[in-house]
Amino acid sequence: MARLLIPVSVIACVAMALTAGRQITPRHAKNSQGAAQMARDFSWPPEVGKRFPKAVFIDPHGTTVEMEQLQGRILLIEPIGMPCEACQAFVGGHEHGGFGGVQPQQNLPPIKELARTYGNFDLDDPRILKVQMLLFNMNLKMPTEDDAKRWSDHFGVTGSAGHLVLAGNGKLVDKESFRRIPGFWLVDEGFVVQADSTGHDPQHDLYEELLPMLGRMLETPAIH
Repeated sequence: MARLLIPVSVIACVAMALTAGRQITPRHAKNSQGAAQMARDFSWPPEVGKRFPKAVFIDPHGTTVEMEQLQGRILLIEPIGMPCEACQAFVGGHEHGGFGGVQPQQNLPPIKELARTYGNFDLDDPRILKVQMLLFNMNLKMPTEDDAKRWSDHFGVTGSAGHLVLAGNGKLVDKESFRRIPGFWLVDEGFVVQADSTGHDPQHDLYEELLPMLGRMLETPAIH
């Protein structure tokens, strides 16, 4: 079994977890069949070995973005709850300061530094698109275009060709999404999920598996 994504990240997101219990209402048993059908139709969450789900998001400019539009580049996708301390550390919170009064998780470097250390690659490589997928706003409800804009501006990613911030829709505000925070999915140029290091019990270790895998993908010819 892969080790925990970040040894202290359970503590780092505990405040978010406690709040989520009050914000996300569990489905009643009598609605379980309908909920299961909806989940099958929507195909969420992403699964390793399958194409990334056909999810629809809004960018900071209010433009609708279908995830399939991003096919053709290597995608490093980060599911985010905006109050999550680890998420804010990954995006560079120690450099830019915490967002919304949150203190970024201590001793957790930004993902761009981890990419160099564990994957031996530069996250600014034009073949990579870093996608920050906002699934919960600061109140653990559906994020908006304005949330995406303020997050993007705060962390200095506005206008970056290799970094995209997207706000999710109401279908994604559920326990399945919550369980994937913090972490990353690695999606290849063919839009297939290759690694899953999301949540506190990830399928793939971020440091020993996902980042080295991404580094190896950059050594092979791109899919045309």
